[in-house]
Amino acid sequence: MPYQGKNKINRDWKRIEEIKKNCSQRDGPSKVQNFDSNKMVAVLYLLDKLLLLLYIPSMKNIITLTLVFFITLLLNTPINAGEVWGARFPAPSPDGSKISFSYYGDIWVVDAGGGRAERLTVSDGYESKSFWSPNGKWVAFETDRWGNDDICVIPSGGSFPPKRLTYYSTYDALYGWTPDGRYILFGSHRHNLRWSLYKIHLNGELPEQITTFSAGNICFLPEGKKFYYVRGGAAWWRRKYRGGADSDIWLKTLPDGKSERITDSPARDGYPMYSSFDKKLYFLSNRGEELVNNIWRMNPDGSLQEQVTFEEEDIHFPEISWDGRLIVYEAFGCLYTYNVFSDEKKRLNVTITEDYKENPYYFKTFTKDVSEFVLSPDEKEIAFIVHGEIFVMEFKKDNETGKVVRITYTPYLEKHISWHPEKEMLIYSSMKDGDMDIYTIEPETEKRFYDDLVFEIKKTLNTDGTAKKPFFSPDGEKIVYFRNNRELYVMDKNGENSIKLCPDNDVLWIDWSPDSKWLTFSRTTLGWREDIFFVPVDGTKEPLNISNHPNDDYKPMWSADGRRIAFASRNATGDIWMKYVFLHKEDEEKDEEYWKKEEPDSLKEEDITVTIDFEDIEERIHTVTKVSGYYYYVAQSPDGKQFAIYSQTQDKHDIWTVDWRGKELKRVTKNDVHPKQFFVSKDKKKIYYLSGEGRIYNAEIATAKSIPHSFNVEIEIDRAQEKEQVLNEAWWALQDGFYDSDFHEVDWKAMYHKYKDFALHMRTIRGFHSVIAMMIGELNASHLGIWKRGGKRETTGALGIIYDTEYREDGLRVKDIIPDAPASEEKVGIQKGDIITHINGKKIEKGENFYVLLRNKNDKDVMLTLLEDGKKRDVRIKPKDPWSILRLVRKNWIKSNKEFVHKTTNGRIGYLYIASMGGGNLREFKKDLYKEMDKDGLIIDIRYNGGGHIHDELLTILRRTAPYAFSISRDGEKQYSSHFRYDKPTIVIINENCYSDAEIFPAAFKELKLGKLIGMPTFGAVIGTNNITLLDGSGFRVPGTGWYRLGGKSLENIPVEPDIYVENTPEMDGSSTDNQLTRAIEVLLEEIEVGE
Repeated sequence: MPYQGKNKINRDWKRIEEIKKNCSQRDGPSKVQNFDSNKMVAVLYLLDKLLLLLYIPSMKNIITLTLVFFITLLLNTPINAGEVWGARFPAPSPDGSKISFSYYGDIWVVDAGGGRAERLTVSDGYESKSFWSPNGKWVAFETDRWGNDDICVIPSGGSFPPKRLTYYSTYDALYGWTPDGRYILFGSHRHNLRWSLYKIHLNGELPEQITTFSAGNICFLPEGKKFYYVRGGAAWWRRKYRGGADSDIWLKTLPDGKSERITDSPARDGYPMYSSFDKKLYFLSNRGEELVNNIWRMNPDGSLQEQVTFEEEDIHFPEISWDGRLIVYEAFGCLYTYNVFSDEKKRLNVTITEDYKENPYYFKTFTKDVSEFVLSPDEKEIAFIVHGEIFVMEFKKDNETGKVVRITYTPYLEKHISWHPEKEMLIYSSMKDGDMDIYTIEPETEKRFYDDLVFEIKKTLNTDGTAKKPFFSPDGEKIVYFRNNRELYVMDKNGENSIKLCPDNDVLWIDWSPDSKWLTFSRTTLGWREDIFFVPVDGTKEPLNISNHPNDDYKPMWSADGRRIAFASRNATGDIWMKYVFLHKEDEEKDEEYWKKEEPDSLKEEDITVTIDFEDIEERIHTVTKVSGYYYYVAQSPDGKQFAIYSQTQDKHDIWTVDWRGKELKRVTKNDVHPKQFFVSKDKKKIYYLSGEGRIYNAEIATAKSIPHSFNVEIEIDRAQEKEQVLNEAWWALQDGFYDSDFHEVDWKAMYHKYKDFALHMRTIRGFHSVIAMMIGELNASHLGIWKRGGKRETTGALGIIYDTEYREDGLRVKDIIPDAPASEEKVGIQKGDIITHINGKKIEKGENFYVLLRNKNDKDVMLTLLEDGKKRDVRIKPKDPWSILRLVRKNWIKSNKEFVHKTTNGRIGYLYIASMGGGNLREFKKDLYKEMDKDGLIIDIRYNGGGHIHDELLTILRRTAPYAFSISRDGEKQYSSHFRYDKPTIVIINENCYSDAEIFPAAFKELKLGKLIGMPTFGAVIGTNNITLLDGSGFRVPGTGWYRLGGKSLENIPVEPDIYVENTPEMDGSSTDNQLTRAIEVLLEEIEVGE
């Protein structure tokens, strides 16, 4: 008689086979797994065989006991335990017996030998760096729970929740503890020109400033009087960097000792770690032949440097135990220990309880965040994209919003939508097959998208690379599109017979002629500046440049009658012109009366044949109007008679309209809408626009009233699929757009496969971004990055007060006030020495961190109670945000520099500071230069300048050395003129914090022999870049334009060298009497004396 449980065993056997299959097909090295997937497969295999033996009666009892053993084994094995991959910021306990680390955004603790880790913190924020107190009782950690990185402490045993220590809403970077265990060390940018080092008591209280200069990666010596620190450095994820900002290790003696440089090499040296055990200083450096971050050691004075680890992947975030015996670090997501005593390295096997803090998928409701939209030809529908999905919105009578229907349901990115000119059809790009291809979609059972539930999707073009931005011709027979980012192609509507229309691969904007025979486009011809071209779509003629102007001419648009091409034109200083060109010579001669009577609206497209008079076409360009703005969007009505322009006029980002003859310039939106995209209706009465926050509106031109087209759509988001799409999108953006097709000699395709599993394993946004950053860091290039702003951030109301840390009573005593800060206002009347006792009626207790009372109080009225000479009074004050205070700090530093130069030279030398290279900075430069024109020499200071685009304009002013005329008044002297120029002795001060355009300018200044450069080599970060937004809203940088010297040598990764090397000491950060400025004065005075 057969065994009665046979059917049950068969079901169990099938289940075991299923589990085996799942275990053996793990995708990636660190998916959710048991203690070891191979071991689990072996155990399940044996179980499988034992179950079969139950058919043999004589074996029944033995096998039953064996099964009990295996079941017990499995029950005691954590089924949801997973091996840690992607741990960051490891930190050893004082005796090296435990290690804390960041994983899934929380702090965990594990034995130093590995094993099962326990979660110490849990929050919706991201916990990053941690440090153990010297006595091992506390763990300090860095967290963004409140939207900015702040410092907290928690008992190392987790006996009660964390305590928050810092409340100032700039980034606080945790650096460790003082040796006595009383204070936590951190860096912050608060009231000084550069970052400063602070300490804060374990119990909280007010932070105390230790240095006024930038100092990172702090390591105190045991006696607590000296500490090592690091200055300089590129992003942690950038590999093999060499440049002016290479980091070095310094030693500082408190309180007033001068800093001493310990390392001085072209390598990146950091993370000093003093060992009390062998009295050596360990540090991280990429000074080896392979330029890989590894652990080195040396004597405390910097002598006898030697390498102690030999990892092939960069080591990150090393820390040493307080007893000096154990160093822990991370490399490619794995944790390692290095034993100082035994010289042994060990990779740790760490497991945790795997569970999701967030659901792996979720439903999200969107009422905004539209990335793009397009108005249908009949203006009865709008297609738009939210989170990579296409929706169609119905317009009812009077433009009321009707039905909204979702027409794509994929985890893949869809974008670049446009309508067929006649059919109910959309054409778009999608990453469905892993790269960007072109598809069409139509309603399957109804005439309109918004009435249907099922849709027919067809792939129109399949390529091995990128094909995007498809756009039907007016007759629907052709499709223009881009390959590999900016290569212009046209094909038949069925996707066949592709022709490349422009030999250059830098096309940006396109538009069809109304007869479908021509294309107009813009492409970059001079640096970042574009010109307008047109070309026949049959490819029989080469493109012709029709604007030929040093301005940036972009967004060409053909008029419906085929007689004009309109375009926007802008300069570097914040001006936009709307222009058009007549394509027929005869139109140039027609007067105003003709154009009033002319009615092109009655023409049908099939009646239009575009003809072009090529001769002297650039002479037929006309200006419509000029407004303030930069590289902003413009549009025109379908007939080309009404223009809409995004302008920054009156410091508001709004839409203005004007007719094609330059009349009736009018502001149509008035709410600072920051428009991304807009369309003008056929009747020229409305503007449909997409606001900066991703909402769709229509604005009535006559009344300037905006009406929202609201929607409420729900999308199911699979977090894993979303991450994969973001990774693919980022990789393809650089594959198509990186300025060097050789990718700095890096196998870029191999980098995708190297980092894919690692990136997709990360569950937090910051963790995911860190792996993408490591991937792009392989390129060793500047102007790269990925970021995403979180939700609501806490913002401190900053008063501009420097408090007295020596004051130990209730309240806080004012030590100093930043000029022009809220506390400096005359009506407030706060003086140095005053005591602030209350904020909004709440008493400031002895040692209390008063910033607790100023959370989210920026730009809001606050009542302060002051104690002056024993008398109390209340004053009303409106704090600013911390960044506004920092701008005032820089402003006052510049003012002090100028006063120092004027005073030291008795007014003979002028001083100009250029903070950035934007249009506003150019205007400021001209204004300041005009004030300094009478000086005998000029110092131009560009230190800490992050770049921009105005180097040409600056050089033009400084190169105008030949006067072309002079003027003379009665009984006056000749006044020579060369427009606006400065041709007297000039010096430019540079340092390692000059980036991008702030390197092009001094490189050209030196090449043109306009004067000397004084200071230190620049960073070496010179690539033209642009920012894009990825599927999940992350920002991503794509450096697409390289810069080279005339000899062909790239400026990227090669700093601009000064003519005279002068280094400031660290203590000179923010000083107006520093070595560089002083030396510039000396050299310039010598040149002036020689020239007299």
